[in-house]
Formats: sequence, C-alpha cells, structure tokens
Amino acid sequence: DPNLRIRLNGVDIIEGFLSMPDITARIINEKELFLFRKLASVATTDSNLMVKYAAVRALGRSAPLKPEIAVPVLAKCLLEEDLDIRIAAANALKKYGKEGLKALPSLEKMIASGDSDSRIAMMNAAVSLGTDGSPTLGEVAKNLQSEEPKVRIKAAETLGKFGKLSEAQIPNLQKSLNDEDSNVRNAVSSALLKIRFGS
Repeated sequence: DPNLRIRLNGVDIIEGFLSMPDITARIINEKELFLFRKLASVATTDSNLMVKYAAVRALGRSAPLKPEIAVPVLAKCLLEEDLDIRIAAANALKKYGKEGLKALPSLEKMIASGDSDSRIAMMNAAVSLGTDGSPTLGEVAKNLQSEEPKVRIKAAETLGKFGKLSEAQIPNLQKSLNDEDSNVRNAVSSALLKIRFGS
C-alpha cells in the first residue's frame, strides 16, 4: 500500500499476532505463510525505514520459527545503512541461535564496523551462534582497538566466551592488558583466563 500509516499498522498487527501462540501457528502454516513471507519481504524492500525496522523487530518476535525465511532476510538487514535496523537485525538474529548461521558472512563483515551499539549487538549475535560463531573472532579482536571502552570490554568478553577457540587472539588481548581503562583491563584479564584455563 502506498500509505505509510497503513503499511506500518499492518506490520504492527502481524507483530502483535506473533505474540499469540495460537495465531502464530496459523501464520506459519503453509496456507497462510504468505503473511510471514510478506513480512520478511517488507524488512528489506520497503521504502520507509520505520516500516523496515518494525518488520525486522517482528521477525525477531517470531524466532525461532521459520529460520529458512527469516535468517536470510536478517542477514541482509545486518548490512543496512540504518543503525537501528542493523541493531534490530542483530538482536533478532540472537533469538534464532544456531539457526542464524546463514547470517555469519554478514555478521563477520559488520562486527567491527559502525558505531559502538552496532558492534556490541553484532558481537552478541556472534555469541548466540555458539562455537559456530568462531569465524568472527578475528573481526571481534579488531574491536579491542575501538575508541569506546564499552566496545573494548565487549570484545574481550566475547573472546572469553569462545574460550579455547579464541587462542589465536591471545596476542591481541595481551596488548590490551595495558589499556588505560581499568574495566577493559579486567575484562581482558578475565578473557585470557577463560581462554587458557576455561571456566
């Protein structure tokens, strides 16, 4: 529909339906799957950023249902220019857990790009993939050089959560042991202990 308010209300209604288990079951039923496919399409093709954002948020609400439809769309949305859409896509992707693996190339590309909130959301999404998120660790380590202490802290925590899989990043972490921020130093120390000894 060319009317922005109608499109936005339509997405909001579908999002509301997705919070009701009995209606959600109908939406993802093959007969009525067109609604879910339309929602996924709107997330990447609508001309209005508010509508796209609402559609991405609704896809997150539907998680972990229909990952074969939602995850490729979320992967595209991770590459969006708009910060809010990227963050919403990363947050939605987290809810798909290991089903979100198809978004790994987009995640890897964006994990060390953009502003601090975007980077943090991307690192959280990488952790949600479990050990399958380990290909992002080289990019995660780049965040140890961020100007923002909260990004450096999240990078260290993320590397620590991957434990032994982060061994190749130990030299990067060791460089950060002298960080000017004591919270970063604490996060780095903790990460090094987790990588070396597990916890």
